[in-house]
Order: sequence, then structure tokens, then C-alpha cells
Amino acid sequence: MNFQKASNKLNYLFSQNRWVLLVSKPEYLPNEAQLQSLRSACQHWGSKLDFPLELDQHFFDDSQEATEYLTAKLPGLGLLKAKKLHILGKELQAGYDPFLANQLLKRKLRLSDDAWGYLIRFGGVNQSMVLNIQQNPEPQFLRDAVEYFYRNHFHSSVNTSPETEEEINLSPAQIEAIRIFEERHGITGTASSVLHLLFSANRADAIRSIKSDISREPDAIEVNCWDRSIHFLGMDRKVYLPPLPFAIYCLYLENEEGFANKHRENHKQRALYWYNRVNDAGTEETNAINIQQWFRGDDKPFRDAVNKIKQKIMLALGDEILARPYLVSGPNGGNKRVSIDRRLVRIL
Repeated sequence: MNFQKASNKLNYLFSQNRWVLLVSKPEYLPNEAQLQSLRSACQHWGSKLDFPLELDQHFFDDSQEATEYLTAKLPGLGLLKAKKLHILGKELQAGYDPFLANQLLKRKLRLSDDAWGYLIRFGGVNQSMVLNIQQNPEPQFLRDAVEYFYRNHFHSSVNTSPETEEEINLSPAQIEAIRIFEERHGITGTASSVLHLLFSANRADAIRSIKSDISREPDAIEVNCWDRSIHFLGMDRKVYLPPLPFAIYCLYLENEEGFANKHRENHKQRALYWYNRVNDAGTEETNAINIQQWFRGDDKPFRDAVNKIKQKIMLALGDEILARPYLVSGPNGGNKRVSIDRRLVRIL
């Protein structure tokens, strides 16, 4: 079985040592025997199948507690106080489209339609792996694939510097309320991916309306050079970045029109200005050397820094629609920019 390296694009969504099965056509959606075989195999090896989702019919009850949980996990909903009550568990479940979710994930991982499907094991930064499945598999094949991975690839795919949620500010009361709600509804450990997919791959009119409203009503942010944080004021979430990604984010914020990666050399001195402000550990000389490697030749280190920003913001806000106004984005080869109205930005 030929497991190969997979994209890092969905590391913010799925935890390490979790599995995902994606298919190429609606008629290929896995049957219950295939899913059960995968789930039991993952459980045997101390892991879990996160997608396709296994939804409890009572995933959310129609209660204030459920609403508070949703706004804690998808904080942008809290900005729509009058409308957030339209987000009900029944509507989330009724409007959820499994194949639409499948396609969203497949596109993120840049997987083609050439195969029956793909079995992905998430392992952290640069450690996720994918198995190309050419034909509709027997349940035993899926069980064998999981066993093969752990016997042949597991030790080489252990990530020594995992991404965690420790850098996202939540109050102890919020953390405890989330824990109790997840345990009560049997969603411990998969809440981020479940909520993201229920919300993003949803055809319910109320959900579509709220997603549209969120995209038009971004939250104000406070960008603090003292602790390298981005504070989403209305959502009460805070993201911390390493010095270089933080300096690059400030660079994009002050360049409202943005710039293309191939023209980044023109902005090196301003990047150095921001880097000197936030990297107390270095001297001006060492900081200049560090900046130089991100602004010359191959743009991969620069793109990696931008991806780091994206992962941190997506992890904090829980959904790409909520995060979109704050992300560095743009067409391939064209200008990349942060779209948020600068009247909503304060840099300290």
C-alpha cells in the first residue's frame, strides 16, 4: 500500500492521529459496512475516523446552552446577536450535505477525481499521509490499510512540534462549559471538524443567510506588537504569532492594496521595521539576516509564513467564512491582501 505525503491545508481542522475518507463521486459515498470497518480499525489503534461525520440525531437540542456552545466554538456568530438564534441544531443537521462537505475537503487537499477515493491520516505539520484507493474497496481492505499504516509508517510520521489550541484565549468558564456540552452530546474530540463541516457544507436557508451576513460584518481587531497578538474584539478571541509571521501580517495590514509575492523585495525594509519592533531577541543585524531569507529567491519560506498566519486565525475562529476578512489571500501570481476595512484595525 503506497501512502504518500498529504497537504497541510486541513491541519487546522483535524487533530493529529485522526483519519478521513474522501470519495470522488456522490455514488461512491461509503456504505455502513465500510465505515464500521474503518471506525473499528481506527479505534483498535487508538485513533478515530473524523470524516465522514457520525452524527447523533440529538446532536444539539434547541436550547440556550446549545446556542452558547455554538457561539463559543464559532465566535463570529456572536457578532450577530439578533440572528444567532436562527442557528438551531435541527437546521444545521437538516441542511448538512455530506457530499458537499466531502468536496470542500477534497479541494482543500487538491485531490483529483481520478480514483474512487482517498484515505488520509492527519499527523501534524508535514506529517499527514494519504492512500489513493482506485476501486470501491471491500471493508477488510480499509481495515488492512489502517493496520499497514501503523505497522509501516507510524513512527516516521510522528510530529515533534504539534499545533495546539493553547495560544487561543478562552476563559476557564468557557473551557469548562464546552467540555461539559461535548461530553453530554458525545462529540468530545471532533467538535472543531464537526461544527466546521455542519456550518460550511450546509444548504439550509437560515445558515446561508447568516454566512452571508458574517462575510459582510467582520469584527474589529487590535494588533498588539508588545505580545504579537491579534485580538478579535467582538468575538473575544486572541491569536499569538511568532515574530516573523507577525511582522509579515503587519506589513500586509499597512499595504491595503497588497502586493504579489514576486514583488515582495520592494517591501523588505518595511518588513524589517516591523520585525525589529517585535523580535526583541535579535539585534538589527541578525534581524536583517533573518528577513533576507524570506525576501529573496524562492518564495516558499514567505508562503509558509503566510500559511502559518492562516492556520492560527482559522484555528481561533473555527471556520473559513468567519476568518476570510482577516486572511492574506488573492489569486495565484497576483496581489495578496488582507481585505478587512482598515477602519476596523488598530495597531498598538
